[in-house]
Amino acid sequence: MLAKKLSGVTLSVISLFLSLAVAAQTKTITGKVTDSKDGTPVVGASVVAKGSKSGTSTNSEGNFTLSVGSDVSSVTITSVGYGKMEVPVGPDGKVTVTLESINQDLNAVVVVGYGTARKKDLTGAVASIQAKDFNKGPTSNPDQLLQGKVAGLQVINSSGQPGAATIVKIRGSNSIRSGNTPLYVIDGIPLDGRSARPGLNNSGLGNTPDANPLLYINPNDIASIDVLKDASASAIYGSRGANGVILVTTKKGQSGPAKIEVSAVSGVAGVMRKIDVLSANEYRSALTAYNAPKSDSGASIDPFKEITHSAVTQNYSVAFSGGGENGKYRASFLYADQEGIVRKTGLRKYVANFNAQHRFLNNKLSLDFNLTAANTSEKLAPISNDAGSTGNIISLALIWNPTLLLQRANGLYNQVNPSGQTNPLALSEAFNDITNQTVLLTNISAGYKITSDLEYRLLLGLNYETGQRKEELMGWLAGFSGPTGGAANISNSKLFSQTVTHTLNYNKKINENLSLSALAGYEFWKTALEGNTTFASKFNLNQTQFTVLPNYHYYDNIQAGDQANLRSASFKDPSVELQSYFARASLNYQDKYLLTATVRTDGSSKFGKNNKYATFPSIAAAWNITNEDFMKKNTLFDALKLRV
Repeated sequence: MLAKKLSGVTLSVISLFLSLAVAAQTKTITGKVTDSKDGTPVVGASVVAKGSKSGTSTNSEGNFTLSVGSDVSSVTITSVGYGKMEVPVGPDGKVTVTLESINQDLNAVVVVGYGTARKKDLTGAVASIQAKDFNKGPTSNPDQLLQGKVAGLQVINSSGQPGAATIVKIRGSNSIRSGNTPLYVIDGIPLDGRSARPGLNNSGLGNTPDANPLLYINPNDIASIDVLKDASASAIYGSRGANGVILVTTKKGQSGPAKIEVSAVSGVAGVMRKIDVLSANEYRSALTAYNAPKSDSGASIDPFKEITHSAVTQNYSVAFSGGGENGKYRASFLYADQEGIVRKTGLRKYVANFNAQHRFLNNKLSLDFNLTAANTSEKLAPISNDAGSTGNIISLALIWNPTLLLQRANGLYNQVNPSGQTNPLALSEAFNDITNQTVLLTNISAGYKITSDLEYRLLLGLNYETGQRKEELMGWLAGFSGPTGGAANISNSKLFSQTVTHTLNYNKKINENLSLSALAGYEFWKTALEGNTTFASKFNLNQTQFTVLPNYHYYDNIQAGDQANLRSASFKDPSVELQSYFARASLNYQDKYLLTATVRTDGSSKFGKNNKYATFPSIAAAWNITNEDFMKKNTLFDALKLRV
């Protein structure tokens, strides 16, 4: 019994010493982080113990508490919009930090082709928009974030259809033979510019607007968008940079404890501007005033109002991120549902993203990975710019007799029109057009610091898209110029692009007054688009309004069409290959005189057999006038630069 008691006492003493030993190995750091300009607390700043994975964030008052090992002597503090600071920890474990804002600082780093540069070192025209400056509210396309934000950049909605491609022009129209769309680059991966959504041109309906090539990018995942506007800035992209370049950089994980971000946005859209046409009473007055043949059917309707409605948009997004100094991650998911203001139109999409960054060998070796997977589906209306008034429900609604009912009391559509015009509401009901796209965009990059000044980087990128489109026009629709007996299309397409980029980046401060930044690289890019379609017409079912089968679609029963009218076709665009060599050198003397020279040689499969390569050079110079001695007392200009 005594032995057992002594054993118990011994264990208690050992436990006590172990507890004291553990307590002696840790310490607590407390502090406050404020803004250097006005002293306000910086909320959500990341505080990480140097040489450790321990971290935390500041609260609503800018305060933080962090338990660390006894060997920790400093902490690193970062926050969006502020400069990074490393602060020593005093004997009392208390830290007081004031962060310097870099939002308007010319030392802020912006993304340029295949690298980054300080804003004040730029010789070209580059506009950089950060996430905090994006347009607010529900958005379906990333380019909507830039509307009205960049001088010389036009972002025009060509269609009210959710998800439709926008017209984006940098410095106006630059091409008389080809398109004016800029080159889009997502995290270093140049996009094809096309979409895998098949295009259809059903008889009498015309071509519907193209899908937006950035539709699968989650706007909440974008950290910044940089626009390369002039020849000096975009020359590094050679032949593809003629219409300017838009660089999209997505958000990455940050050092510190795991963080969750949740966003829920909802909105209602309606018709902002309606073309002024005669109301029913004005129509009757016009008949009397012009002694026109009587065509008053006794009703009073607004045809345009009957094919439109208030549309609800819902966006829900969640993101998780975290990591330490040697490894970071971020994962996000978006669900978006946007109704169109025209009945039976809308966009629904699911987007998932995961990225990770790891550092090895004392930060000499880096491995980065990024994956975006998305599925988008659209419902489209018979609206196009080339269908004419007979195949466009907007035009049909605007010219419909406002005294003639579109739908009778028994629910059937009025298809008896003295003018022979198609009923726009009936066309909307008889027409179905649905699309579905799946997109996979991924890249992996590896970098190795050969010396402190020289780094090699390899980037591999893949963009794989598949699209399907089903369209039908029911046979019961009267007064339409399309195929009799109804028609249906099923189309499939596949878009595949791949990128391999090798770069060497050299950054050297040669002496106190002169610094050099140089880049050399090789890139191979290949893209291909192919697809097939099946068309059928003259179906036996759904030929009258009285015999319509609910949930029966021609495109799901394409074999039910007249076999004599059954047609199939396929296509495969010639694959485009681009092999490029490029280099850029930038000199900075005393932060006053800047010189940048760029050259790129593109070898394209589109070029002639005996002239496969073309060279695109550029040279630019800039003078930072505000850094001259005679401007030291200047209070008028924050920055004054002359560029050539």
